[in-house]
Amino acid sequence: MWGEGVERSKFKGVKYFKDQGYHVFAVIDNEPENLAAISEIYNNKEVLLMHADTIFKSKRTSRSSGWLDGKNYDVKEFMLKEKLPEHIQFVWHGVNDRETLKQFLLSDIHWGEIDVRLDRVSEQLIIRKDSFEEKPPAFNEDYILLDDFLARFSNKGKGVKLDIKEGGEILERILKILKNYSFDINNIWFNAGINTLTGNEFINLSNKYKGSIIQCPADFLVPTIIATPEKAVDILLTLRSWGVNRFSLNWATSDKRKVMDFMEENGCQVNLYDVSDLENFIKAILLMPRSVTSDLDLQDWNISEASGLRDCSVWMYGFASGI
Repeated sequence: MWGEGVERSKFKGVKYFKDQGYHVFAVIDNEPENLAAISEIYNNKEVLLMHADTIFKSKRTSRSSGWLDGKNYDVKEFMLKEKLPEHIQFVWHGVNDRETLKQFLLSDIHWGEIDVRLDRVSEQLIIRKDSFEEKPPAFNEDYILLDDFLARFSNKGKGVKLDIKEGGEILERILKILKNYSFDINNIWFNAGINTLTGNEFINLSNKYKGSIIQCPADFLVPTIIATPEKAVDILLTLRSWGVNRFSLNWATSDKRKVMDFMEENGCQVNLYDVSDLENFIKAILLMPRSVTSDLDLQDWNISEASGLRDCSVWMYGFASGI
């Protein structure tokens, strides 16, 4: 059961790293009982216990001088890009302009997301973040054609995540252009909402691109998951019968731990999107989604060479506080 045996689990987690030869020098957690259990491994001599003094259930216990209290701990400097979990797919969000495209192509991030729109003047498919209703075109705005983007992605062997904004004829035109490039089927990812594509369009898309990721935002389903989960299961079954094999969830969603548990229990892969900065990016991967979409500037990463010391800081506060 979720929430049971947490102290023992965290004790065993830290001990695992210690037994593997790592030097665990700090542990952050919001539950005093968890920190007390972990301290048994070290007798409070080798590890810094850092209590996130936010919301916690267990009672405060007697503690050593090595136990710190704090509201916020900035741990992002310890996260090396090379140490990101390999089973989570990372997507560079908003590769919609020439400069971002250049940075993306030079990076080792495999997936890039682009927003496909129709320029009603030229009738060409272009890449643009905002709709023309949200942001009218600027004078001499530099549009980049979908063709140009796909060529650059294909030449670099990158995976393309196409955010589809319109169905019908526009979708057919997108697929026609996509055929002109030698993308492996596993390097194609479609994202579209149920207000954009019909059930038949999802079905046709999944039939034409078996093996690709067909994603649908699931934010509309969150209230139903919380209030009447049995109805949510029926909706998920319908979407999956259309070929949807991944569901996206906004990072700002409340109760996202509960929602993600529900999705996992029902065999649904989850993409967390709109993860705004490095700190939230670290919290997001702690939730173990299948993928994370973020417009994080990779220059923020600390990518210096790792030293010969095998040090690690174990961040367990995310699991404890139910982010």
